[in-house]
Amino acid sequence: MKKFLNALWYGFIILFIICVCYIMYSRFFLKKPNINIFGYSMYMILTGSMETEIYPYDLVLVKDTDDIENGDIVAYREDDAVIVHRVIGSQKDSNGEECYETKGDNNNASDEFLISRDRIIGKKVGKIPKVGKVVYAVFHAPGLVLLVIITIIVVVILVRYLRRTKFNKKKNEDDNKKE
Repeated sequence: MKKFLNALWYGFIILFIICVCYIMYSRFFLKKPNINIFGYSMYMILTGSMETEIYPYDLVLVKDTDDIENGDIVAYREDDAVIVHRVIGSQKDSNGEECYETKGDNNNASDEFLISRDRIIGKKVGKIPKVGKVVYAVFHAPGLVLLVIITIIVVVILVRYLRRTKFNKKKNEDDNKKE
């Protein structure tokens, strides 16, 4: 059982390192504004426009979907930013395309423009409160350097552990053959 839990733990660490590397590569080298893993994206909320549902520095999990209804909270592109607001209505535009009226729960008025389907990234499926503070710190210069250093340290520890485990296993097998 202990071996299984160790394998599970190290598998989780390796998966975490792969995800961090993918996010860093996508964000900083490919300059992708939206990082999508298995159809899901995460966005940090910076304003109070969605309070009492979502607060500043909450991390919102968004799933890419075509199933959007009134009342859903959606993330959409607005120039270089991503906005997370609630759908309060929909209508067809002059080309017959579905467009959505959105509004921040804490705002007095709906958003200025209708949002076309091609600008919608997806709808909210979950949130992690206040984790955005950590994400913000990590993805800015000092935090990014610290994240890279921690990742390297974890990889080195993991490799040393695996080598030691393999060496001990081989040594035990050799000892058993001698007896």
